Amino acid sequence: MPRVIPSSRLAQTCLVLAAAVTCMWAYTSKAAPLSEARLFAGEVNLRASDLPGFKTVLSLGETRSGPLDSRVEACDGGPILEGAVHGFVSALFERQKVPVQTVLSAVYRVHDPSTARRYIRAASGRRGLRCIVHDELAKSAGLPRLKIALYSLRSSIGGAAISGVRRVRCIDFLRTCERRTPQGFQDRLWFVAGRYVVMLGFVAGPSNPATAHHSLLPIERRLLALLHDRAQAHKP
Repeated sequence: MPRVIPSSRLAQTCLVLAAAVTCMWAYTSKAAPLSEARLFAGEVNLRASDLPGFKTVLSLGETRSGPLDSRVEACDGGPILEGAVHGFVSALFERQKVPVQTVLSAVYRVHDPSTARRYIRAASGRRGLRCIVHDELAKSAGLPRLKIALYSLRSSIGGAAISGVRRVRCIDFLRTCERRTPQGFQDRLWFVAGRYVVMLGFVAGPSNPATAHHSLLPIERRLLALLHDRAQAHKP
């Protein structure tokens, strides 16, 4: 004769099973987009073979922060990312001959495509630049006679709008601030691929071949084109 399970125990069992199914669904619903983002970033991000003559100097990885520092995002008028952000950063590559150049890329999964577009517009807009200047001045408060200039960058690659920010530091007493061409700078360049923000980070040391404060180096254009082609080929 089959054993009869009391209704109270049956109800408890059903509740436990329902909770387990709910937890499994919640875990799967969160893990699936993250797994998709990880695969996409792995296809898009720079790798050692893309940069002959460069050396891998640091292995990076995943991050929960956005393309800009949290202080910039928290600044009044700064760019804001709504919802959860998950970033995947390439290794850091460095060319150790003159002119020294350092490169990395990153892919950030954001809430939706409109959020990605708003973030990029805000980051390279007038108010966003003010927030970045404020953050940079706070970082260099203890360094005397150091000036910081920021320039908004605009370009296009394969029909995609590229925007970004160039930070130039000059030393006043060495009169490097008077030079018309940047002697060393740091660029952060972005474009949107669906719900992803793809970033190229580039640091150029002294004696770099830039012709103007708003011009991209040929290597930057090549790497942006490479990232864009990969993003289009593998966009979910």
